[in-house]
Amino acid sequence: LKFVAGAAVIALIGGVLATARVLESDPATVPGAPLETELVATSQWETRGDPDNPLLFGNSIEVAPDGNIWVLDARGGFQIIAPDGSFVESWGSPGSGEGELDFDREIDSLYYGDISFAPDGSFYVAESGNHRVSKFDADREFVMSWVGKGTEDGQFIDVTDLTVAPDGHVYVMDDERYDVQVFDPDGRFLFKFAGEGTEPHNLKDPGPLDVDIDGTVHVADWGNSRIVKYSARGEYMREWGEPGWDEDPYALMNPHGVDVGPDGRVYVADMRNNRSKVFERDGTYVATLGGEYGSDLYVDKPVGVGVAEDGSVYVMQYNEKSLEKMHVEEIPARGE
Repeated sequence: LKFVAGAAVIALIGGVLATARVLESDPATVPGAPLETELVATSQWETRGDPDNPLLFGNSIEVAPDGNIWVLDARGGFQIIAPDGSFVESWGSPGSGEGELDFDREIDSLYYGDISFAPDGSFYVAESGNHRVSKFDADREFVMSWVGKGTEDGQFIDVTDLTVAPDGHVYVMDDERYDVQVFDPDGRFLFKFAGEGTEPHNLKDPGPLDVDIDGTVHVADWGNSRIVKYSARGEYMREWGEPGWDEDPYALMNPHGVDVGPDGRVYVADMRNNRSKVFERDGTYVATLGGEYGSDLYVDKPVGVGVAEDGSVYVMQYNEKSLEKMHVEEIPARGE
């Protein structure tokens, strides 16, 4: 494991040189636009969490308001990692009772779930194994849950991800319903959107989602290898990305994580390309985070990405079962 690393870089189209030049304007809209800035990244650390009980399977990460990183643990809870990479504690008890957690989904014996924090410090947990969403207060005390297996409004088949919007509404992804259901903070169903398909407004085996500060929703459409953007009311706005293995900046292969950073950019865990990619809100390509196999920034099957307030980028690696931190700094571009 890499716990301390030297200077590393963001990989771009055409190679992984010492500095990554990004933020070139889209040539389709502004031909020949000058290079404005570039990003320099440093691999800070990598950890498997609790030394006595290393992470078994963590497909979901969330940066909490206090800066700690919560990583889903297959045991039925979360491991909490400090920004310096040290293990803080584990939280959560396995089971199906009130306040207990189960991430073992029925369809493939994998572990799926998520956590998202509300502005008041309370938080919600999606439990695929219990087909429910549970709410806890800021002191981690159980408040309530809403549960029910099925296809009716407010029910779940395979609830895998959720996110809390600035207005407190809770957006819940269901991998088998292929839709997003929206609830108020007390679990009352409000509306739903998307649905199974390959059309621009539909989803196919959808992955995680995240809500921007303006309420717009970004979904990692795993099966269609793209990002789909909706309004706060679930109205289709745009999509970008297409299946691809090469260095095409818009090529994605089964994106398995998405997070809108404090800079307003959309960070995507491009799982089967072993990279993470960064886009502007309108889908314009910015940069690729990753490197060749064996380099400090090589990402092995990223299944989760989170961006902290200070711009640090956290990536969860499926094969390594580890969390990696990258410090990303934006500087003025150097001339050729």
